[in-house]
Amino acid sequence: MEENLLKAEFKSIKAVLDEFDFPNLYTVDGESMRKWVKMVLSNMDNASVASDTDDTILSYENFIVRVSYGATKLVLMNEYSNWVFKIPFKNRKINYCQIEAEIYEDARRENLDKFFAPCYFLENYDGARIYVMQRAEVSYDKLYSDLFERLSSEGRTEEEASDIVDEADSYSEFVDWLFPYYSEEPAEFDKFINFLNCASINDLHSGNIGYINDRVVLIDYSGYRG
Repeated sequence: MEENLLKAEFKSIKAVLDEFDFPNLYTVDGESMRKWVKMVLSNMDNASVASDTDDTILSYENFIVRVSYGATKLVLMNEYSNWVFKIPFKNRKINYCQIEAEIYEDARRENLDKFFAPCYFLENYDGARIYVMQRAEVSYDKLYSDLFERLSSEGRTEEEASDIVDEADSYSEFVDWLFPYYSEEPAEFDKFINFLNCASINDLHSGNIGYINDRVVLIDYSGYRG
C-alpha cells in the first residue's frame, strides 16, 4: 500500500464530491446520505445509479466516483482504483471502520489474513477518519457458480448442488459452505470460524463477500453491534 498515493487519490475523490454538493464528511450519516442521493439523482445529469448495484455513480471530467453506504459507514471508490475508502458514520457510537482495521491486524497475527480484504487507517481528513480497504470483485453470480462447481466436482447432482447454494444464500451461509475450499486444511477453517465468533463478526451475507486474485475474502467484517 502506497500511503501517499492513496492520500492523493482520496483528495481527488473529495474534489469530485465537492462538485456534487456532498455532505460534510465529518457529520455524514445514513439520513444525510439518503437526502443527498435523492437530490443528486434528481438534479444532476452526470449522476446515475450503477447498473449492478444501488451505488451512485458520479462522472466529472475524466473521473468516475462510486458512492455507496450501509448502516454504519460510507464507501467511496475511484472506479479504476484497486482500493476503496471507508468513512465511519458520525452518529454511531462505534467506529465500525476502526473495528475492521483492528480485526484485520488480529487476523494477520493469527495467520488468517488471507480470508479478509486488507483494511488500514489512512488519515484524518477535514475532521473525518479515512480508512482504506483493498478492492475486491463482488459478484453474487460468481459466488453461486464457484460453490456450485465445487460441489459438482465432489459428485453432487445438479439438484443437490443447486439446493445447497440456494440454502447458503437464504441463510447467509456462503462462509460455511464456500470458505472451506480455500483453507489449506480443516483445522485452519475451524480456527477461522472460531476467530469470527470471538471477534463478533456477523452479518456475513453474500454482499459482504468478494474475490481478490480469485480468492474468496470478507469485505465487510465489522459486524453489526446495534
